[in-house]
Amino acid sequence: MSHGNLGKKRTIEQRNAQSLRLKGKKLNPEWCKNISLGNIGLKRNKETCKNIGIGHTTRLGNTPFDRDLRQLYNITEEQYNIMLKEQNGVCAICHNPESSKCKGTLRRLAVDHNHKTGLVRGLLCSSCNRLLGSAKDNVEVLRDSMLYLQKHSLVSCMEEKSNGAK
Repeated sequence: MSHGNLGKKRTIEQRNAQSLRLKGKKLNPEWCKNISLGNIGLKRNKETCKNIGIGHTTRLGNTPFDRDLRQLYNITEEQYNIMLKEQNGVCAICHNPESSKCKGTLRRLAVDHNHKTGLVRGLLCSSCNRLLGSAKDNVEVLRDSMLYLQKHSLVSCMEEKSNGAK
C-alpha cells in the first residue's frame, strides 16, 4: 500500500476502490483515474457502479446525511424530507422550528424513534428530543411532569389573584 496519501482524508469512493482492489475486482480505469486524482464530487453512474460492484443511486442518497439516516433509522433522506414537509418544517411536539445551532449552523430536526422497536415516530427539535430522552420515553414520567406543571401554574395563578385583590 502506498503511503503517498498520509495525512489526507480519503473519500468514500477512494476507500471503496481500495477495498475492491484488495478483493481482486476489476475497476473501470477512467473511474479509478478520477478517484486517484482526488476529483471530489465525481458522480457515480450505472456503468461505473457496475464495473466496480457497488450500488448506484440516481437521486438523493449519496450524502453523509443519507448514509447516517439509512444506518441509524433505516430511512432515506427523501423519506426524511417527506416527513419534514408533512410536519411543515417544525417539531412534532412543540410545533416550533429548530432553533439550536452547531458551529453556527442551524441543526436539522432530530429523528425520533422508538428505542425498543426502532420505528421512526417523527421529527423533533433538540429541546423536545432531549425532553423525551431525559424521561427515557416513560409516559408516566411525562404525565407526572405535566400534572406537576399544571398544579404549580394553578397555584401561581391563585396567588396572583389573591395578591391583586388586597
